Amino acid sequence: MVESVAKLQAEIKALSGVDIMLDKDNFKSTYQIMDELSAKWKDLSDIAQATIIELIAGKHQGNVIASLMENFDTAREALDTS
Repeated sequence: MVESVAKLQAEIKALSGVDIMLDKDNFKSTYQIMDELSAKWKDLSDIAQATIIELIAGKHQGNVIASLMENFDTAREALDTS
């Protein structure tokens, strides 16, 4: 498991500049990871976006993550409202 987490961390960071880890033992929150990714999403190439989607969601749920990245402002607004 450690190798797969380190590989996932390295691949996402190389593609987007976003680190999914808070420190060596703890992940950032899902919200924080998605917030950071969405802030850089439009600047990423189509290939980088597709690769990140597959890394995060796999082949069958990719449309969910793609939609989330395109519409993350709604999540920010919901957090601000709450």
